Amino acid sequence: MPTRCSHSSMKAIYSSYTLENEITAWVVSFFFVVLGTCSTPAVAWQDTVNLSKVPATVRARIEQASPQDWEIFVAATKKSILGTHPSVGLEVAAPPNLTKDQRLPWISMRLVEWTRSPAFVEHQLQAWLQDRSGPIDSDRFPAWNFQRHEDWIRKNIDGNESFLTFMQRQLAGASLTAQGEDNIATASWFRTFALDLEHQELGLDPSLAFIQSSRPTPERLPISLKWSDLSHFPGVVHDCSQETAKRLQDIEAAMESVLNSEQRDWQRILIDEGPRRWHGKQIDFPRPDPMELTFDLSAIGDEQANNFSFEAWNSPWRHTEPWSVILELEVARMDRISSSSPITLLRQIASDAKGGNHHEHECAIVWDQGSIQVRLSHAYPQSYLAINTPPIIVEPGRTMIAIVYDGLPTTQSLRVWSQGKWQPQQSLHDVLLQDFATPLPQKLEISRGTASSAVRVNQVECYRSALTELELKGWTQESTWKDWGACTLEEQYASREHWAKRVDLQWRYQRESLLFYANSFATALARCSFMPILDPSIASAMPISLANGVGIHKGQSWNDSERVLLAKECEGVRSTVLAMAETERQWQQMIQGRVDAHASDSMDELRNIAERFRNRWDRRELILDLVLSDAWTRIAIASTP
Repeated sequence: MPTRCSHSSMKAIYSSYTLENEITAWVVSFFFVVLGTCSTPAVAWQDTVNLSKVPATVRARIEQASPQDWEIFVAATKKSILGTHPSVGLEVAAPPNLTKDQRLPWISMRLVEWTRSPAFVEHQLQAWLQDRSGPIDSDRFPAWNFQRHEDWIRKNIDGNESFLTFMQRQLAGASLTAQGEDNIATASWFRTFALDLEHQELGLDPSLAFIQSSRPTPERLPISLKWSDLSHFPGVVHDCSQETAKRLQDIEAAMESVLNSEQRDWQRILIDEGPRRWHGKQIDFPRPDPMELTFDLSAIGDEQANNFSFEAWNSPWRHTEPWSVILELEVARMDRISSSSPITLLRQIASDAKGGNHHEHECAIVWDQGSIQVRLSHAYPQSYLAINTPPIIVEPGRTMIAIVYDGLPTTQSLRVWSQGKWQPQQSLHDVLLQDFATPLPQKLEISRGTASSAVRVNQVECYRSALTELELKGWTQESTWKDWGACTLEEQYASREHWAKRVDLQWRYQRESLLFYANSFATALARCSFMPILDPSIASAMPISLANGVGIHKGQSWNDSERVLLAKECEGVRSTVLAMAETERQWQQMIQGRVDAHASDSMDELRNIAERFRNRWDRRELILDLVLSDAWTRIAIASTP
């Protein structure tokens, strides 16, 4: 039977046990700290500059510079490291009372402080994006949002990640490691693609032909749909679970079944007498159901405002719901039209609680010299629908246009109506992977224009349904109702389409089922990762910026295994090229705009610095080597000894 211990003995045992465990814990903690330091991928920060390794010529030039030249050197060095970014809390001005032998220790301390500051990180980030990824005009390209990629670059620079690893992950992404961790890095490939698109009008593909007519015919549904195989779109759904992938396939099969049923029902309606009997009982074009009206500009009563924003719009358009918008435009003289720049007539964007806009999710309707462009865009690169019409407004005066969306993520579901008919349209981009509306409050912006504008918006109405041609004609009253026998074939097909959408119960049930499946598909797709990544099974052209960095042919395409091999070559056969390319890039940023800088005068020294960089891949040490080099001090100090 165990005996009881006295209180004092228990205390002694506890103290001994505690001390022993504290020593053990300290040893274990020290072991893991050492292990973590050895295993971390980042390059440790350098606490001080090793002044003994500073060239004697550099030391002499700094110490013997006049007070004025010393100030010039400090200012130029600070600008080369921090750029023009705010340097809050940093000592950046050269103290005038330093003795000459104190200058080098002072500047060495500042170099360490500056290269650890947020201003240095931002300067490096912007320089990298400018030289290697390229800037993206967010106002012109709201569909492309690379904030997560920029945050990834910023994190790597701030943590002083090995430059070799930094480059390898941009080349091969998650394919480089068994863990598959950095897909965001491959957004560099998408950024270059976006820049290439900027050289074309709104990123259009000129090879895409116009859809000559969207009117229903005996061979085609009122809206001829061809469902895109979204779940296999290259480079998008790369890590969804087997369960989610199976669900996506099942929903796609269900949607295909509904579309086939609609095709059969269209053939049935073509020979059905119901539409003709219904047509014979009408005396006028049917008007849109007022219960479907969600926004009416005339109800606002702000006729004097040039621009109008409806902040608390509670009925946003989504990509799995039908909607229509009708605009009455007043067009100015033709000479003013031909010289006008594109005008965004109306757009829906997300707005946070503080009133900030999120342009990466939007619907935009743009006027461009008589043409109408419609874009429904999400933040993910390439996730948007975009169509364009030829010039459909060719004379001044008042006109009405309507954009009708049938609620499915394909450009075939978008139609533009003007001058009494559906207009031909060009499909510019046809992949809408996620919703362009968000859970945030929606903001509706309308550019009313002025009397001197090329086009002025007089009236806007928004409906929660895909309006038919008959309803749009009823809105404008621009033609008279005809007997069935007097109607053209196109007008008879328009009546049958209206019958299918508004009267035929089976058709309406099938359309509601299709929208239900589309919404389910979008919900399942939202659970998948949408990080930019290159699909392993396809070959893609490498961004020119990365090609320049590793010294390869710019026009070559790379598949997954080739990208991994190239990334590994950066450790060996291409390491010298990569190190020299980054050294020269940093050097060019430093000497930018200096007429007294000649690259040929410093190439030998740059090669030596690049060799040291290749052996350690430390970005901060590279910067320190450059600013304490003979080449830089010779340029930055106006008077040399």
